[in-house]
Amino acid sequence: DQALRRLILLKPKMAYRARKERGKAVEDLVKVLDPALDLVIQAPPRPKDAGPGAEDNQDDNFQRFVDFFEAILAYHKAYGGN
Repeated sequence: DQALRRLILLKPKMAYRARKERGKAVEDLVKVLDPALDLVIQAPPRPKDAGPGAEDNQDDNFQRFVDFFEAILAYHKAYGGN
């Protein structure tokens, strides 16, 4: 699945960016996001007959990750980030 591949590739891209930026903030962000991505990637797919929230699964974990990341972006923008 293309979305999962892109999510997996986000990990080395984040690591590269953290090294390139050499800033503590980016490094700290990667330390938080990396395990969160692992939870999404390693979760089993949602069974076709299960509704949302039935068990930990990739779909629900991905949505939680998106919500978490959007909250981080909102705080970043609220405090003057681009």
